[in-house]
Amino acid sequence: MVTLGAMAVDLSRLHAARSELQARADAAANDAVTAGLDADALRAGHGYQIDPRRAGAAAVRAATVEPSGGLEGFEVTLTDRDRRAVTVEVAASIDLLFAPALPGAPNRMSLRATATARAEIR
Repeated sequence: MVTLGAMAVDLSRLHAARSELQARADAAANDAVTAGLDADALRAGHGYQIDPRRAGAAAVRAATVEPSGGLEGFEVTLTDRDRRAVTVEVAASIDLLFAPALPGAPNRMSLRATATARAEIR
């Protein structure tokens, strides 16, 4: 019974960490597509374009702005971008509390979340 309770605690932490990581990926993609606007291209009449440097910096700021609930080693990557969209992948890991006490169980789990944001111009 104690083992099942311990597994439930670790699975709950893992689920909460996945939800947090997805929220961070969503925020990073949204910030990257808005703050990543290439203002010079827009002023020059080339329409909405994303500046990869600005978008990357905005994504990193958004994904790492708050202390996390146990997530460590954030890695933010712009995996795909076109003129109006950005896809961000955020990776982190979380230490498990009780799993290490079980033979063959991992001490840490790696998580990834992906989000895409597209600028809609009306």
